[in-house]
Amino acid sequence: MKTKFTKGPWKNIKNSWAESSVMADYGETICESDISNVCDEETQDAFEKLQRANMALIAAAPLMHLLLALRSASGDNDALELTEAISDGNEQAMRNLWERLQAEAQEKQIL
Repeated sequence: MKTKFTKGPWKNIKNSWAESSVMADYGETICESDISNVCDEETQDAFEKLQRANMALIAAAPLMHLLLALRSASGDNDALELTEAISDGNEQAMRNLWERLQAEAQEKQIL
Protein backbone atom coordinates (compact mmCIF):
# COMPACT_ATOMS: atom_id res chain seq x y z
CA MET A 1 0.00 0.00 0.00
CA LYS A 2 1.43 3.38 -1.00
CA THR A 3 1.61 6.00 1.73
CA LYS A 4 0.07 9.42 1.19
CA PHE A 5 0.94 12.44 3.26
CA THR A 6 -0.67 15.79 3.99
CA LYS A 7 -0.26 18.21 1.12
CA GLY A 8 2.40 20.89 1.60
CA PRO A 9 3.69 23.39 2.18
CA TRP A 10 4.08 22.95 5.92
CA LYS A 11 5.18 25.58 8.43
CA ASN A 12 6.87 25.53 11.81
CA ILE A 13 4.90 27.31 14.57
CA LYS A 14 6.55 28.22 17.89
CA ASN A 15 3.71 27.89 20.42
CA SER A 16 5.71 28.67 23.57
CA TRP A 17 9.29 28.43 24.80
CA ALA A 18 8.89 24.65 25.06
CA GLU A 19 6.32 23.73 22.41
CA SER A 20 6.45 23.85 18.63
CA SER A 21 4.16 22.46 15.96
CA VAL A 22 4.47 21.74 12.28
CA MET A 23 1.23 22.56 10.51
CA ALA A 24 -0.14 22.38 7.00
CA ASP A 25 -1.12 25.71 5.44
CA TYR A 26 -4.80 24.99 6.03
CA GLY A 27 -4.30 24.31 9.76
CA GLU A 28 -3.87 20.53 10.15
CA THR A 29 -1.28 19.71 12.79
CA ILE A 30 1.39 17.40 11.39
CA CYS A 31 3.41 16.97 14.60
CA GLU A 32 4.20 18.59 17.91
CA SER A 33 7.35 18.80 20.00
CA ASP A 34 7.52 19.60 23.70
CA ILE A 35 10.93 19.95 25.35
CA SER A 36 9.69 21.01 28.81
CA ASN A 37 10.22 17.54 30.26
CA VAL A 38 13.81 17.09 28.99
CA CYS A 39 15.52 20.36 29.84
CA ASP A 40 16.15 22.78 32.66
CA GLU A 41 17.33 26.41 32.78
CA GLU A 42 20.92 25.37 32.05
CA THR A 43 20.11 23.25 28.99
CA GLN A 44 17.08 25.15 27.67
CA ASP A 45 18.97 27.13 24.99
CA ALA A 46 20.61 24.02 23.55
CA PHE A 47 17.32 22.09 23.48
CA GLU A 48 15.47 25.02 21.87
CA LYS A 49 18.07 25.15 19.06
CA LEU A 50 17.80 21.40 18.53
CA GLN A 51 14.00 21.57 18.54
CA ARG A 52 14.01 24.45 16.04
CA ALA A 53 16.33 22.56 13.68
CA ASN A 54 14.33 19.32 13.93
CA MET A 55 11.00 21.04 13.36
CA ALA A 56 12.40 22.97 10.37
CA LEU A 57 13.52 19.68 8.85
CA ILE A 58 10.09 18.14 9.38
CA ALA A 59 8.39 21.23 7.91
CA ALA A 60 10.61 20.88 4.81
CA ALA A 61 9.46 17.29 4.14
CA PRO A 62 6.93 18.12 1.38
CA LEU A 63 9.54 20.23 -0.42
CA MET A 64 12.11 17.43 -0.14
CA HIS A 65 9.55 14.94 -1.44
CA LEU A 66 8.86 17.18 -4.44
CA LEU A 67 12.59 17.50 -5.11
CA LEU A 68 12.97 13.71 -4.85
CA ALA A 69 10.12 13.21 -7.32
CA LEU A 70 11.74 15.58 -9.79
CA ARG A 71 15.15 13.90 -9.39
CA SER A 72 13.56 10.45 -9.69
CA ALA A 73 11.87 11.48 -12.93
CA SER A 74 15.25 12.53 -14.31
CA GLY A 75 16.79 9.14 -13.53
CA ASP A 76 18.55 9.76 -10.19
CA ASN A 77 18.66 6.22 -8.77
CA ASP A 78 19.17 7.28 -5.13
CA ALA A 79 16.21 9.66 -5.32
CA LEU A 80 14.10 6.96 -6.96
CA GLU A 81 15.06 4.43 -4.27
CA LEU A 82 14.21 6.86 -1.47
CA THR A 83 10.93 7.95 -3.07
CA GLU A 84 9.85 4.31 -3.33
CA ALA A 85 10.89 3.57 0.25
CA ILE A 86 8.92 6.56 1.53
CA SER A 87 5.85 5.69 -0.54
CA ASP A 88 5.96 2.09 0.67
CA GLY A 89 6.62 3.11 4.29
CA ASN A 90 9.68 0.84 4.18
CA GLU A 91 11.75 1.99 7.15
CA GLN A 92 14.44 -0.65 6.63
CA ALA A 93 15.00 0.50 3.04
CA MET A 94 15.27 4.11 4.27
CA ARG A 95 17.77 3.04 6.97
CA ASN A 96 19.86 1.11 4.41
CA LEU A 97 19.92 4.08 2.04
CA TRP A 98 20.80 6.42 4.94
CA GLU A 99 23.78 4.28 5.91
CA ARG A 100 25.03 3.98 2.33
CA LEU A 101 24.69 7.70 1.57
CA GLN A 102 26.13 8.72 4.93
CA ALA A 103 29.22 6.60 4.27
CA GLU A 104 29.51 8.12 0.78
CA ALA A 105 29.21 11.66 2.20
CA GLN A 106 31.88 10.96 4.82
CA GLU A 107 34.16 9.48 2.15
CA LYS A 108 33.75 12.66 0.10
CA GLN A 109 34.19 14.75 3.28
CA ILE A 110 30.80 16.39 2.86
CA LEU A 111 29.83 15.75 6.50
